[in-house]
Amino acid sequence: MEIGESLEETAIREANEEVGLICRNLRLFNVYSGKKLYYKYPNDDEVYNVTATYICKDFSGQIVVDKTEGKDAKFFSVNDIPEKISPPIRVIIDDFTEVHRCKG
Repeated sequence: MEIGESLEETAIREANEEVGLICRNLRLFNVYSGKKLYYKYPNDDEVYNVTATYICKDFSGQIVVDKTEGKDAKFFSVNDIPEKISPPIRVIIDDFTEVHRCKG
């Protein structure tokens, strides 16, 4: 988050910087924090993340991953989301898929 930025502005900027997508009309999904968002990086740094998540159905651009930020990025259908996902992200994915199942 840059100085003076809102969470939504940060999400829009980060999506563009990290995967090349231009996002519009974000809708807050949930805010996550606490023990389930603990993560230990390969370099042994330890963090408890605070993550604001958004749903965006209005975006443009092509996925182009900034290799300093990640290895790969793809879209998946809800039924095809990979099992091997970072534990703090798994919490968010599980909530999202549960909500999606409930809405049918």
